Amino acid sequence: KKRSEWAEPDSDSFEDYWDFYTTFFQNCIDNEKKMSHYSSIAHFIQGLNDDEYSKDITKSPNF
Repeated sequence: KKRSEWAEPDSDSFEDYWDFYTTFFQNCIDNEKKMSHYSSIAHFIQGLNDDEYSKDITKSPNF
């Protein structure tokens, strides 16, 4: 079953806590990856708007 990100573990058993925290940290890692991905896109678009990058796309720091 899929537990929500901020839910409490179902019981006091070690397995439930282990499952809860591994899921929680995996969610944190996934969110971090998503954020850095969108950040790269934003930097790329910003780069397209800069004069020095608009002439030659290969000068973009993301390539």
